[in-house]
Amino acid sequence: MSAAQTPPSSQAAGLLTSPWVMMVIPPLLWAGNAVVGRLAMAQMSPYALSFWRWSFALLLLLPFTLRSTLAHWGVIRANALHLISLGVLSVGAYNTLLYMALQTSTAVNVTLVGAVMPLVILLLSRILLGEALTVWRVAGLAASFFGVAVVLARGDLSRLTALDLHRGDGLMLLAVLAWSVFSVRMKARPLGLPPMVFLTVQMLTGLWVAVGAYLWDLGTGGGQVPMTLEALSMIAYTAIFASLVAFLAWNRGIVRLGANLSGFYVNLIPVFTAVLAVPVLGEPLQAYHFIGMGLIFAGIGLAAVRGKQQKAEGR
Repeated sequence: MSAAQTPPSSQAAGLLTSPWVMMVIPPLLWAGNAVVGRLAMAQMSPYALSFWRWSFALLLLLPFTLRSTLAHWGVIRANALHLISLGVLSVGAYNTLLYMALQTSTAVNVTLVGAVMPLVILLLSRILLGEALTVWRVAGLAASFFGVAVVLARGDLSRLTALDLHRGDGLMLLAVLAWSVFSVRMKARPLGLPPMVFLTVQMLTGLWVAVGAYLWDLGTGGGQVPMTLEALSMIAYTAIFASLVAFLAWNRGIVRLGANLSGFYVNLIPVFTAVLAVPVLGEPLQAYHFIGMGLIFAGIGLAAVRGKQQKAEGR
């Protein structure tokens, strides 16, 4: 059947499962997580939110994946240390550090520090995987970072010179490093586990970091979560959308696109955060939002040039 004869439903399904489209889903849902996270910090500690987020997500996932996870136990046991490191870096370290950074820094600072993630992933891919740092990728990196800066500065880049450093900025840098190492290690050593099984193991191993931090929080008199509809709704969003849906899409996309190109999609988070602020905070969209988004997508396109060249050359 030719492309012209392909049913519209099949074309739509193919578009939705395309890694290029799939990788837009995580930053959109994580932008919502950033908004929810900032609102949640007024009601609960970052350790409490991280613990209940991942506990609820795992509780929802296990009934559907427990049998398959046990069936792949041999592969899981043979790669236990690798899987533990992936879970600790992503579910455990990154998210806890992100919430801690939001508690002790500004949203602009945290987002700007997070924008260096594509660079960190490129450098780690070069060091650990020997992947080339091409001119196209450097150009894409520059365009993407500039797009983030335009959004954060609200179209006036001189505003960025007035930013102050906060303790949370260092925590966010550690979070970026944790996620970058996770992304590169995901690409360097695929295990052949079904995506839902891998996500289950990822949560099981990473949750222990959140458990330890939460127990420490409770021991110091914190950790309380108000039993209100608003607080429970925040936890539900972070568990279902920012955890289950976003992580499944990211894990599948990174295997197909690679760590380098996937890292560029992270810079869509500040743009999507601004878009989400329209219905949540009543803030209007401005021209700089569209300029920033255009620059970030241009950066993704430039970074993809190298990958398309390699595919054409049969490498």
